[in-house]
Amino acid sequence: MLARELRSTNRSGAHEAVGLYASAAIVDESGAVRRFRAMRLTWNRSEYRDVAIGTQQVQSDLTSARVIVDAVRADLAADDV
Repeated sequence: MLARELRSTNRSGAHEAVGLYASAAIVDESGAVRRFRAMRLTWNRSEYRDVAIGTQQVQSDLTSARVIVDAVRADLAADDV
């Protein structure tokens, strides 16, 4: 977002704003960006409640996060060309 001169705030809803931006800005046929919201909600619940997160979910979320990071890297690299 910062590379596009956009900033999120540190107010309530900032993580959701980042997710909405990602949905609009990243071409993602794998569905990883859509899963970002679920990952964010799981993280939020785990911060405020006793939530067990299984190994399979962690591995799936990690795969999704890597897809998102790779997409952002590719987008930024395209700007450098």
